[in-house]
Amino acid sequence: MKRLKTLLADQRGVTGMTFAISLSTILGMAAITIDLGRAFVTRSELQNIADASALAAAGKLGLVYQDIATSNNNLATSDVTLSGSEGGSISTVANSIANLHDAGGKSNIALDSNDISVGTYNPSSETVAATLTAPDSATIRVRRDATSNGPLTTIFAAIFGNNTLGLSATATAALGPASSVPPGGMTAPFGISEQWFANGGQCNDAIRFSPSNDPIACAGWHVYDEVQLGSNPNNPAHCAGGGGGGGGGGGGGGSANAKLLREVIDCLAADNYTSPEVTPYQTQFDFTNGQVANAFNNLENLYDSKKDASGNWEVTIPVYQSSDCLGPIGATTIVGFARATVTGINASQKIIDAKVDCNAILPDAPSGPPGSGLGGLSPKGSIPGLVS
Repeated sequence: MKRLKTLLADQRGVTGMTFAISLSTILGMAAITIDLGRAFVTRSELQNIADASALAAAGKLGLVYQDIATSNNNLATSDVTLSGSEGGSISTVANSIANLHDAGGKSNIALDSNDISVGTYNPSSETVAATLTAPDSATIRVRRDATSNGPLTTIFAAIFGNNTLGLSATATAALGPASSVPPGGMTAPFGISEQWFANGGQCNDAIRFSPSNDPIACAGWHVYDEVQLGSNPNNPAHCAGGGGGGGGGGGGGGSANAKLLREVIDCLAADNYTSPEVTPYQTQFDFTNGQVANAFNNLENLYDSKKDASGNWEVTIPVYQSSDCLGPIGATTIVGFARATVTGINASQKIIDAKVDCNAILPDAPSGPPGSGLGGLSPKGSIPGLVS
């Protein structure tokens, strides 16, 4: 009996010790679970703030480019180095967005100045090279650590000596090739064949829209998606159009002709025509083959009404689907966009001279994925997208 009592006492001791160890383990696991749960939620909040701030910063970058282009005769973005004040305005916008949010119970999240940067995004390596020269992206890091906003205070893990936890999240938003051109953004009745790019067309290379037999001519004339316009370009109702030709992917039925082209040109010159929204591989324009000799006086008037003091006319033009440089005819699919500077129109010789610009910004145009489109020849949208 004495041995039995001793044995039972020993077992109670072992049970008590096992319980104590198990309780410590359970409490430790509970501490880790609770604190890791808070950390996960806070990390998600930081990521949301980083995403919103990066989009706002890249959006401001697009607006900065638009302002530069407006005040500097549509200077291409490849020629631009941001000033200190322009960089500061981007930082201000990013901070203002972050300040609106909370993370882990901390309100008015602030960004460290070293955690706001602009640069060029490489879609192949998914990396950003920080630079103020022709940047196309903004990267934001949002912290809850000793650097900014203070670390997250643990609740139960502090029992084990872990009093705080540092967290951060990073996001990059970039201006990619324009994924569409908004209504009114396509400002000239001619386009470039995609074959021009396949033939090695480069930034600032010359291109002639006429005559069609010129070695550097690889282009065509279009009437957007119109079937009929009125005869009075000064009457907005006559220029209202309404499509029904090639737009939106429908067939144009060969509605393009010299008369309709002249009407479109005159309405553009009178600022009474709004071009339709254009989306690659969805929109079709009606093209008319040939030099359209009897429309050149109209084209010269359009050029004179649009050119700046230096004789330059900046245009956004469609890139149409074609495997050659012959003039297109009828409904033709638009596969992308380009920005060009028309430098002269000679109505008597039936010649239009232009060069293709690089890295232009299209106002109010959404960005597609970086690396898509026609590379550096594609104008970028001013509305950014998240890339990381």
